[in-house]
Amino acid sequence: MNQIQCFTRKVTTQLAAFSILALPLATTAQVAHADQITFVSQGGAYQEAQTKAILDPVAQSLGITINQESAPDAWPMIRTQGATGQPIWDVVDTPTFNCIRGGEQGLIEPLDFSRIPNAESMPDGYKTPYSVAYEFYSSVLAYNPETYGDHPPQTWKDFWDIDNFPGPGRCVTILWERSKPH
Repeated sequence: MNQIQCFTRKVTTQLAAFSILALPLATTAQVAHADQITFVSQGGAYQEAQTKAILDPVAQSLGITINQESAPDAWPMIRTQGATGQPIWDVVDTPTFNCIRGGEQGLIEPLDFSRIPNAESMPDGYKTPYSVAYEFYSSVLAYNPETYGDHPPQTWKDFWDIDNFPGPGRCVTILWERSKPH
């Protein structure tokens, strides 16, 4: 096989619980088990959280070993592994556009959605031939009510008006929310 695989054929159903996150682990009980796979994410606290919340439970449930690597920008390695015909990664947490361009360039194998539990009920906007969404996040604009007292920003125009609403009382916060099965 000469393609990097966001999900290898041997582990597509095994990691369906990971790829769709909130699936009950019992849905993977019918699959054939691989001994080990290599998972790649961005590293740091983010990957530590993935390990605790997703990878460790999936590995325990399936009786497999999940080796991990970190690549904050996975695309150069996807391209290199695909070009050399020596893929070493099985599952890659990378932006959707990397999966699509990798698939279009023959570097990433298309997913077999018939082997992914609940894929049929997943909204089309959350899947491509080469990827499935498993987490969602938002940017939230907020302000400190103590900073602005009785006269806080009321509109987006106010929020960005640094003359009338100056100071460090505004922030952008990233909130992460796990997807839920449909």
